[in-house]
Amino acid sequence: MDRKKDEIQRKYREQMREKKEREKEDGSSHTFEIVVVLAIIILMFFFNSVFKAF
Repeated sequence: MDRKKDEIQRKYREQMREKKEREKEDGSSHTFEIVVVLAIIILMFFFNSVFKAF
């Protein structure tokens, strides 16, 4: 009985670890995308103010 319970708990812990790792990966990719988009927008404003023909 204890072995079965331990096995179930171990599997549950592994699933929770995998779920947390996936969530971390998803969150970090969105952060990177936001930074890239903001950098592009800021550069566009900068070049627009420096070069009027841009």
